[in-house]
Amino acid sequence: MPWLLFLAFEVLTYALLSWLLRDLGEPDQWQPRNTITANWAKAVWFILGHLLLTIGAYLILAQRLPQKHRRQVMPWFWRSLLAMVLETLVLMA
Repeated sequence: MPWLLFLAFEVLTYALLSWLLRDLGEPDQWQPRNTITANWAKAVWFILGHLLLTIGAYLILAQRLPQKHRRQVMPWFWRSLLAMVLETLVLMA
């Protein structure tokens, strides 16, 4: 069950952030007049948005869960940060 909730969070986070950032960056990164600035701006905003949502979810869960279950939240936080790196690579591809 935790894996299902984690996947749902990551899919919704990726969909929301990619929809919000759809106008940033160049759709075709191999065109002759492409600059790296717009694409890096999209990556940075994606990372900041993902961090904001992940830290917010962590703080809410850590506050609402009983003391004996709070230790189990931190590994999911680190997995979410790893997923952020992979999602950023997918977003920029």
